[in-house]
Amino acid sequence: MQAPGVATDEMTAMASAVRRAVGRALRPAMASYADDIAQSAMERLVARMRADPSTKPRTQRYLWMMANHAVIDEIRALQRRRESPESEEGIALVGNPHDSAHRRELGEAITACVGALPLPRRRAVTLYLQGHGVTEAAEILGWVRKQADNAVYRGLAAVRRCLEGKGITP
Repeated sequence: MQAPGVATDEMTAMASAVRRAVGRALRPAMASYADDIAQSAMERLVARMRADPSTKPRTQRYLWMMANHAVIDEIRALQRRRESPESEEGIALVGNPHDSAHRRELGEAITACVGALPLPRRRAVTLYLQGHGVTEAAEILGWVRKQADNAVYRGLAAVRRCLEGKGITP
C-alpha cells in the first residue's frame, strides 16, 4: 500500500504513528481489533492521498485524528453487527442490566434536551453528536463555518444546562 509521491520510510513512519494512536484510543475490551482498525485507517489515508496527490496529511495531529475516527467507526460497526447480547462483541458493549438502564435513561434525557433546542441549533447539535465535525455540519446545513460553530457550541451548552437541571452531571 503506497501513496504517490511518498517515500516508503515515510509511509512506514505514518503507519507506525497510526498504530500507536489507535492503541491509545481503544478500550481494553477492543484491543484485539487494533491491527484491523489501523489497517483501515491507513487504507483511508492512502485513498485520500491517491485521490488528491497535493494532500499532505502527514502531521501527527492529523494522523491521531484519523486514527480516532477509525476507532469510532469500528465501535459503530460493532454495534450495528451485534445481533445478540451473547455474541463476543455484545458482551463487551452491553454490560450489566443496571448500566444498560442507566444508559437508556441518560439517552432519553439527552434526546429530550436536544429536542428542546430551537430547530437550527437542534440540527447542528444532532449532526455534531452523530460524529460530524463543525466544518462538515456547516457544509451539510449550507452554513458558513462560524454559524455552525456558534450553533453547535451554544446548543451543547444549552443541553448541558438542561441535563444539569435534570440532575445529570458529568
